[in-house]
Amino acid sequence: MRFFLVLGLLMGIAFGYVGDTYDEFLKEYKHIKILSVNKEQTPEATKALEISKEGFTIYALFDKNGICYEEYSLKNRVLPPAYLFIKDAKSLKPKLIMRIPLRLALWEYDTPRYKILYQTFGLPGYLGADARIVR
Repeated sequence: MRFFLVLGLLMGIAFGYVGDTYDEFLKEYKHIKILSVNKEQTPEATKALEISKEGFTIYALFDKNGICYEEYSLKNRVLPPAYLFIKDAKSLKPKLIMRIPLRLALWEYDTPRYKILYQTFGLPGYLGADARIVR
């Protein structure tokens, strides 16, 4: 009986991922902030959201088709895990593209729909992560 309760709870946990639509994000999150878009800094973006997930503040950018093409998080004490940005990241085998120890790592994830770059960067105690679709 406990197994089914835990399974039901886990199936109810969902995130919006890179590659998902704007509507999927709105359905999955109750407490989101809709942000204005600065066209000088993000010329591709038509919509933006601020989301809190597992103690991280994540920003999602959407293109003209309503697809999330980039998610990022800044100023964290620890690195946000890739599974917050990339669907099924735990089951995928990432390919390391570049690494600068204690500063930057760039990983490539091949998902069924997209190729996604996941980048971690920053100094200890002031870390960031970014996931974006490769076009």
